[in-house]
Amino acid sequence: MYAVYKDGTWSERKRLLWDDPRGAFIYTNNCGQREVLEDGSIAMVMSFGAKETSRSAVGVRCSFDGETLAIQQVGREIKHAAGRGLLEPSLVRYRGKFYTTLRAEDNRGYVAASDDGLDFAEKQPWCWDDGTPLEMSTTQQHWLPHSDALHLVYTRKDASNVNVIRWRAPLFMAQVDLKTLRLIRETERVVLPMNGDGVIQADEVPLMGNFQTLNVSTDESWVTDGEMLPKHRFKGDLVLGKIRWSRPNGLV
Repeated sequence: MYAVYKDGTWSERKRLLWDDPRGAFIYTNNCGQREVLEDGSIAMVMSFGAKETSRSAVGVRCSFDGETLAIQQVGREIKHAAGRGLLEPSLVRYRGKFYTTLRAEDNRGYVAASDDGLDFAEKQPWCWDDGTPLEMSTTQQHWLPHSDALHLVYTRKDASNVNVIRWRAPLFMAQVDLKTLRLIRETERVVLPMNGDGVIQADEVPLMGNFQTLNVSTDESWVTDGEMLPKHRFKGDLVLGKIRWSRPNGLV
């Protein structure tokens, strides 16, 4: 579903039509990031499946005439057998290439690259620059691009959060090595810190992981997250992390 904001008001909700049996159960971009291209078309990656399990991902190119979003091209299917497959994909275009990051359910997150945003090379698990895989538990990741470097914002298992559900606090950020598509470990920083003890009182730690990133100005980027406490009627705060760059972001 989508809506269009025009002349100060929102349109009625519309359905993005995709008449493909592979998406008979679901096709969705969820909380994913997308790219608006020079010709006005929109590139994104969808998660889809004909049944509740075994979802794949695929690059999609949509036209937009100011009123209607319509799928024009669909790329090569990215498959994954574990759990429900690949979920909540996010897309970024950076230095002439497209990159997608993919939530999965095998204690990994995945990344893949493409020249056109439609046909992606073989996915690979997110790893540190020494090749060690990150332990990520069925949680989304998002891109944060800067003209100097591409960054990923994510959650992962850490000694401080071993008993937190899906290790969904804190939120981390690290620079991506574009040659290897691995994270440079020495660049990792905490974007949104964990509130509480993730080992002894993990049920009292507000969960994060449903978040968004935004480049606000040449000097500042934001990460926003809606916390939740499942043991306390899912209450939680809206939290905002501000990243202030030492060098201007030429992409803004």
